Amino acid sequence: MFKTIKFFKKKSIIAICFISILSCSQKPVITASGVLNLDKRIDQMLPGITNKNDVIKLLGETTIKETQNENKWTYFENIQQRRLGKKKIIKNTLLILEFDNRGILKFKKILNKNDFKKIKFDNTETISSGVNNSFSKRIFSSIRKRAQNRLDTITK
Repeated sequence: MFKTIKFFKKKSIIAICFISILSCSQKPVITASGVLNLDKRIDQMLPGITNKNDVIKLLGETTIKETQNENKWTYFENIQQRRLGKKKIIKNTLLILEFDNRGILKFKKILNKNDFKKIKFDNTETISSGVNNSFSKRIFSSIRKRAQNRLDTITK
């Protein structure tokens, strides 16, 4: 009788594992954000002819405006694919539009996924003289060290 119970127990565990593996989806999850098909819509905007209202009709309101310069608008498109826990960027497009004082498109610049790899970032670090040696930081670090030492002596 115990042999039959063990047999059914093993078979039921194997069946549960098999069903759970089959229920998992192998299809990738694709998420998109920003303005879709941005590269196709860019061709309809001509510098010197298109104005802000035309851009709003074509792409919608921009979410990214420079606060100092209201004449510089930015649109983006980002499509990502997730499969088995790994994220892969399929498409990453950035459109920068610059308008003149009358609201006419003066300049447009398109950056693709490969262009972002060419951007060089500054690796220098900013050293703050006030944060590292401040009076409050020394007090709090001293209190933290004393509390840690006390906890270490209690646990030993």
